[in-house]
Amino acid sequence: MEFRCYQGLKHAYPFIEDGVEQMAKDGIQTAIGIVLAPHFSTMSVGSYIKRAREKAEELGVHMSFIESYHLHPKLIQALSTRVSAKLDAFEEAGAKRGDVKVLFSAHSLPARIVEMGDPYPQQLLETSEVIASRVGITNWQFTWQSAGRTAEPWLGPDILDTLQELSREQVEDVLVAPIGFVSDHLEVLYDLDIEAKSIAKEIDMRLMRIDSLNSDPLYMETLSDVIISQWQQGSDE
Repeated sequence: MEFRCYQGLKHAYPFIEDGVEQMAKDGIQTAIGIVLAPHFSTMSVGSYIKRAREKAEELGVHMSFIESYHLHPKLIQALSTRVSAKLDAFEEAGAKRGDVKVLFSAHSLPARIVEMGDPYPQQLLETSEVIASRVGITNWQFTWQSAGRTAEPWLGPDILDTLQELSREQVEDVLVAPIGFVSDHLEVLYDLDIEAKSIAKEIDMRLMRIDSLNSDPLYMETLSDVIISQWQQGSDE
Protein backbone atom coordinates (compact mmCIF):
# COMPACT_ATOMS: atom_id res chain seq x y z
CA MET A 1 0.00 0.00 0.00
CA GLU A 2 1.32 3.43 -0.96
CA PHE A 3 0.51 6.56 1.04
CA ARG A 4 0.87 10.15 -0.11
CA CYS A 5 1.49 12.88 2.43
CA TYR A 6 -0.26 16.26 2.41
CA GLN A 7 0.31 19.17 4.76
CA GLY A 8 -2.20 21.52 6.34
CA LEU A 9 -1.36 24.26 8.84
CA LYS A 10 -3.58 26.18 11.24
CA HIS A 11 -1.96 29.61 11.11
CA ALA A 12 0.07 29.65 7.88
CA TYR A 13 -0.05 28.55 4.25
CA PRO A 14 -0.80 25.86 3.18
CA PHE A 15 -3.79 25.98 5.52
CA ILE A 16 -5.67 22.86 6.61
CA GLU A 17 -8.31 23.48 3.95
CA ASP A 18 -5.60 23.88 1.30
CA GLY A 19 -4.18 20.47 2.10
CA VAL A 20 -7.58 18.79 1.85
CA GLU A 21 -8.36 20.64 -1.38
CA GLN A 22 -5.09 19.50 -2.94
CA MET A 23 -5.94 15.90 -2.06
CA ALA A 24 -9.27 16.25 -3.83
CA LYS A 25 -7.61 17.80 -6.89
CA ASP A 26 -5.19 14.86 -7.03
CA GLY A 27 -8.07 12.40 -7.02
CA ILE A 28 -7.65 11.20 -3.44
CA GLN A 29 -10.95 9.80 -2.19
CA THR A 30 -9.90 8.30 1.15
CA ALA A 31 -7.58 9.97 3.64
CA ILE A 32 -6.35 9.74 7.22
CA GLY A 33 -5.64 12.87 9.25
CA ILE A 34 -3.07 13.07 12.02
CA VAL A 35 -1.94 16.13 13.97
CA LEU A 36 1.70 16.47 15.00
CA ALA A 37 0.73 16.67 18.65
CA PRO A 38 0.36 13.42 20.63
CA HIS A 39 -2.27 14.63 23.13
CA PHE A 40 -5.89 15.37 22.29
CA SER A 41 -7.83 18.46 23.23
CA THR A 42 -10.99 19.76 21.67
CA MET A 43 -9.31 23.18 21.50
CA SER A 44 -6.12 22.01 19.79
CA VAL A 45 -6.19 18.72 17.88
CA GLY A 46 -9.98 18.86 17.83
CA SER A 47 -9.97 22.18 15.98
CA TYR A 48 -7.65 20.79 13.30
CA ILE A 49 -9.91 17.80 12.84
CA LYS A 50 -13.05 19.94 12.67
CA ARG A 51 -11.66 22.12 9.88
CA ALA A 52 -10.28 19.19 7.90
CA ARG A 53 -13.50 17.20 8.24
CA GLU A 54 -15.68 20.09 7.09
CA LYS A 55 -13.55 20.66 4.00
CA ALA A 56 -13.34 16.95 3.24
CA GLU A 57 -17.13 16.58 3.42
CA GLU A 58 -17.53 19.57 1.13
CA LEU A 59 -15.21 18.00 -1.47
CA GLY A 60 -16.40 14.41 -1.14
CA VAL A 61 -13.23 13.04 0.46
CA HIS A 62 -13.80 10.28 3.01
CA MET A 63 -11.51 11.25 5.87
CA SER A 64 -10.92 9.58 9.23
CA PHE A 65 -8.74 10.91 12.02
CA ILE A 66 -6.27 9.83 14.69
CA GLU A 67 -7.11 11.78 17.84
CA SER A 68 -4.13 10.90 20.03
CA TYR A 69 -1.13 8.60 20.33
CA HIS A 70 0.30 9.77 23.64
CA LEU A 71 1.21 6.31 24.97
CA HIS A 72 2.57 4.74 21.80
CA PRO A 73 5.58 2.61 22.85
CA LYS A 74 7.94 4.13 20.27
CA LEU A 75 6.99 7.66 21.27
CA ILE A 76 7.60 6.80 24.92
CA GLN A 77 10.92 5.20 24.01
CA ALA A 78 12.09 8.23 22.04
CA LEU A 79 11.16 10.67 24.81
CA SER A 80 12.58 8.47 27.57
CA THR A 81 15.90 8.19 25.74
CA ARG A 82 16.11 11.98 25.54
CA VAL A 83 15.32 12.45 29.22
CA SER A 84 17.90 9.86 30.23
CA ALA A 85 20.55 11.40 27.98
CA LYS A 86 20.11 14.85 29.51
CA LEU A 87 20.20 13.42 33.04
CA ASP A 88 23.53 11.87 32.04
CA ALA A 89 24.66 15.35 30.99
CA PHE A 90 23.71 16.72 34.41
CA GLU A 91 25.76 14.00 36.08
CA GLU A 92 28.73 14.81 33.85
CA ALA A 93 28.38 18.44 34.95
CA GLY A 94 28.62 17.39 38.59
CA ALA A 95 24.97 17.11 39.63
CA LYS A 96 23.46 14.17 41.43
CA ARG A 97 20.97 12.46 39.13
CA GLY A 98 18.32 12.16 41.81
CA ASP A 99 18.58 15.84 42.71
CA VAL A 100 17.68 17.02 39.21
CA LYS A 101 14.06 18.18 39.12
CA VAL A 102 12.40 17.05 35.88
CA LEU A 103 9.64 19.31 34.61
CA PHE A 104 7.34 17.81 32.03
CA SER A 105 5.57 20.57 30.14
CA ALA A 106 3.07 21.30 27.38
CA HIS A 107 1.25 24.24 25.82
CA SER A 108 -1.31 25.67 28.21
CA LEU A 109 -4.95 25.99 27.18
CA PRO A 110 -7.87 27.93 28.69
CA ALA A 111 -8.69 26.45 32.11
CA ARG A 112 -12.33 25.93 31.16
CA ILE A 113 -11.35 22.73 29.32
CA VAL A 114 -11.20 21.03 32.73
CA GLU A 115 -14.89 21.75 33.32
CA MET A 116 -15.58 20.41 29.82
CA GLY A 117 -14.03 17.07 30.76
CA ASP A 118 -11.33 17.52 28.14
CA PRO A 119 -8.77 14.65 28.20
CA TYR A 120 -5.76 16.88 27.50
CA PRO A 121 -4.40 17.33 31.07
CA GLN A 122 -4.89 13.65 31.93
CA GLN A 123 -3.21 12.41 28.75
CA LEU A 124 -0.21 14.62 29.47
CA LEU A 125 0.06 13.26 32.99
CA GLU A 126 -0.18 9.70 31.66
CA THR A 127 2.72 10.31 29.26
CA SER A 128 4.76 11.92 32.05
CA GLU A 129 4.13 9.05 34.45
CA VAL A 130 5.11 6.38 31.93
CA ILE A 131 8.33 8.18 31.00
CA ALA A 132 9.22 8.76 34.65
CA SER A 133 8.63 5.10 35.43
CA ARG A 134 10.67 3.94 32.45
CA VAL A 135 13.63 6.21 33.25
CA GLY A 136 13.41 5.66 37.00
CA ILE A 137 12.56 9.24 37.97
CA THR A 138 10.73 10.12 41.17
CA ASN A 139 11.77 13.79 41.38
CA TRP A 140 9.42 15.28 38.79
CA GLN A 141 6.32 17.41 38.33
CA PHE A 142 4.17 18.77 35.52
CA THR A 143 3.99 22.42 34.55
CA TRP A 144 2.53 24.51 31.75
CA GLN A 145 3.99 26.97 29.29
CA SER A 146 3.21 29.36 26.43
CA ALA A 147 -0.23 30.45 27.66
CA GLY A 148 -2.11 32.88 25.46
CA ARG A 149 -2.68 36.45 26.61
CA THR A 150 -6.44 36.58 26.96
CA ALA A 151 -8.83 37.74 29.64
CA GLU A 152 -9.79 34.22 30.72
CA PRO A 153 -7.56 32.09 32.98
CA TRP A 154 -5.28 29.47 31.43
CA LEU A 155 -4.00 26.23 32.90
CA GLY A 156 -1.11 26.73 35.31
CA PRO A 157 1.27 27.03 36.95
CA ASP A 158 3.37 28.52 34.19
CA ILE A 159 6.92 27.21 33.93
CA LEU A 160 8.40 30.64 34.71
CA ASP A 161 6.51 30.69 38.01
CA THR A 162 7.47 27.07 38.65
CA LEU A 163 11.16 27.90 38.24
CA GLN A 164 10.85 30.72 40.78
CA GLU A 165 9.12 28.39 43.23
CA LEU A 166 11.79 25.71 42.77
CA SER A 167 14.45 28.32 43.41
CA ARG A 168 12.78 29.15 46.74
CA GLU A 169 12.93 25.42 47.49
CA GLN A 170 16.68 25.62 46.76
CA VAL A 171 16.51 23.41 43.68
CA GLU A 172 19.63 24.05 41.63
CA ASP A 173 19.27 21.70 38.64
CA VAL A 174 16.20 21.47 36.41
CA LEU A 175 15.54 19.47 33.25
CA VAL A 176 12.59 20.52 31.11
CA ALA A 177 10.91 17.84 29.00
CA PRO A 178 8.34 19.60 26.76
CA ILE A 179 6.46 16.43 25.87
CA GLY A 180 3.54 18.34 24.37
CA PHE A 181 5.73 19.46 21.46
CA VAL A 182 7.34 17.28 18.81
CA SER A 183 9.62 19.79 17.07
CA ASP A 184 11.74 22.89 17.52
CA HIS A 185 9.56 25.94 17.06
CA LEU A 186 8.59 29.17 18.83
CA GLU A 187 7.28 27.63 22.06
CA VAL A 188 10.50 25.64 22.45
CA LEU A 189 13.21 27.84 20.94
CA TYR A 190 11.95 31.08 22.50
CA ASP A 191 9.74 30.24 25.49
CA LEU A 192 12.21 27.68 26.87
CA ASP A 193 15.62 28.28 25.30
CA ILE A 194 15.49 32.06 25.73
CA GLU A 195 12.81 33.10 28.21
CA ALA A 196 13.03 30.22 30.71
CA LYS A 197 16.81 30.08 30.51
CA SER A 198 16.97 33.82 31.17
CA ILE A 199 14.94 33.36 34.35
CA ALA A 200 17.11 30.39 35.36
CA LYS A 201 20.25 32.48 34.92
CA GLU A 202 18.82 35.24 37.12
CA ILE A 203 18.11 32.81 39.95
CA ASP A 204 21.40 30.91 39.51
CA MET A 205 19.75 27.69 38.37
CA ARG A 206 21.21 25.20 35.90
CA LEU A 207 18.50 24.54 33.30
CA MET A 208 18.55 22.14 30.37
CA ARG A 209 15.84 20.79 28.12
CA ILE A 210 15.59 17.54 26.22
CA ASP A 211 16.22 17.53 22.49
CA SER A 212 13.06 17.75 20.39
CA LEU A 213 11.87 14.73 18.43
CA ASN A 214 11.92 16.52 15.07
CA SER A 215 12.59 13.78 12.47
CA ASP A 216 13.66 11.10 14.94
CA PRO A 217 13.15 7.66 13.32
CA LEU A 218 11.19 6.41 16.32
CA TYR A 219 8.77 9.32 16.01
CA MET A 220 8.42 8.70 12.27
CA GLU A 221 7.67 5.06 13.08
CA THR A 222 5.11 6.16 15.67
CA LEU A 223 3.25 8.17 13.03
CA SER A 224 3.54 5.33 10.51
CA ASP A 225 2.27 2.75 13.00
CA VAL A 226 -0.85 4.66 14.01
CA ILE A 227 -1.68 5.62 10.41
CA ILE A 228 -1.37 2.03 9.16
CA SER A 229 -3.40 0.79 12.12
CA GLN A 230 -6.13 3.31 11.34
CA TRP A 231 -6.14 2.30 7.66
CA GLN A 232 -6.36 -1.41 8.55
CA GLN A 233 -9.31 -0.76 10.86
CA GLY A 234 -11.05 1.10 8.07
CA SER A 235 -10.37 -1.72 5.64
CA ASP A 236 -11.90 -4.26 8.04
CA GLU A 237 -15.14 -2.31 8.42
